[in-house]
Amino acid sequence: MTNHLSKEEVNKLFEFVESKNVQYLDVQHEIVDHLASAIEEKQSKNSELSFEKALNKLYSEFPITGFAAFVSTKQSAMSIFWRKRYLGFMLSYLKLPKVVIAGFIVFVLQLFFQNASPFNMGILLIACIIFSLSCNYYSFKAGYNFKEKFENKYLAIDAFLEGHEVISFFILIPIIVLTAILSDNDLGYYNHYQSWILAINLTIMLLWIHAYTFQFPKMLKKELSEKYTHLKIA
Repeated sequence: MTNHLSKEEVNKLFEFVESKNVQYLDVQHEIVDHLASAIEEKQSKNSELSFEKALNKLYSEFPITGFAAFVSTKQSAMSIFWRKRYLGFMLSYLKLPKVVIAGFIVFVLQLFFQNASPFNMGILLIACIIFSLSCNYYSFKAGYNFKEKFENKYLAIDAFLEGHEVISFFILIPIIVLTAILSDNDLGYYNHYQSWILAINLTIMLLWIHAYTFQFPKMLKKELSEKYTHLKIA
C-alpha cells in the first residue's frame, strides 16, 4: 500500500470502493492500490489537487457501471485459473508415477465388478462410504470447510469453490449417469467391457474426491500465501 496517502485517506478509499458494490476484500485491495497510486500521480503533477477531487476525477474515468467490469474480468480470470489447475492435476494421473497408482485402482475395481456378488459389492460399497466419510472428517478437522465462513468475501476462495463445482458437474455427472445405467444389470452379469467401464468411472470419482480433499486445498493455501498475505486469511 502507498505511503504517500494518509491512513485516513486510505480508509476512505476502502469505504468508497465498498460503497460501489465491490464485495470481495481481495478485489477491494487491488482497486484501492490502483486508486491510491493514480491519486499520488495526479497530486504529484498538481499539488493543489485535493484527495476528494482526485478521487472523483479518477472515478469519472471508469464506465457508467463503475467497478463492475473490473470485478467481472477478475472473476472470469480466477475461474479459468482454477479450472485449469484442477484439470491439470487430474490429467497428471495419466503420467508416471501416478498412472501406475490409477491403473492399480482400476484393476482392483475391475476384479470386483467382473466377479460381482452381493458380498463383493457390499465390501466395495462399505469401502467407498468409509473413504468418503474419512475425507469429509479430514476436511472438517483441517479447517477446509470454509464455504459459509468465507462465502462472498474473497474472490480467490469463491472462484476456487466455483471451479470445483463446475468441473465436478462436467466430470462426475456423466460418470454417475453412465455407471447407473450399467449398474441396472443383475449382479454377476457385467461383461468384460462393462466391468472395465465401471472400474474406470469409479476410479475417476475416487481420485477426484481425494484431490479435492487433500491436494486442491494445498493449491489454494499456496496461492493465498504467495499473493494474498496482506489479507491475513487463516
